Amino acid sequence: MVSLEAVHRVTEVLSLIDTTFSRLMSPRPSQTYKIKAVDGSMDHAVYFTIADNWLFVNCKAMESFQFITALMTAYSRHLQAGGSVETLVADMKDTFDTTGGYDGGVKMPSLIHHLGLILESHCETL
Repeated sequence: MVSLEAVHRVTEVLSLIDTTFSRLMSPRPSQTYKIKAVDGSMDHAVYFTIADNWLFVNCKAMESFQFITALMTAYSRHLQAGGSVETLVADMKDTFDTTGGYDGGVKMPSLIHHLGLILESHCETL
């Protein structure tokens, strides 16, 4: 015979699983972040959009467009395949610019490092 307490525990666990699954499967609103260097190292602002399991970067500066597009596509595929956001953020934060980075209000080792911090902050708010 199953006790009433056990039934309540199972009901609570099932409710928690249902709530967590619903939150994970529901579409999340997209969010766009504007990044502008205050030290003049970037001529144009960079716009970083996080939409569900997709990452987009847009900027008027075209010299690095193909590399940024390839990188964001690879990152997005990593997330879509069920990859860890924590691993992705750690990899992004480990990226350094050979020119010494830029000042986005706070000295950043690279633009990708800054995008990793934004992604980390964005995920913490979900």
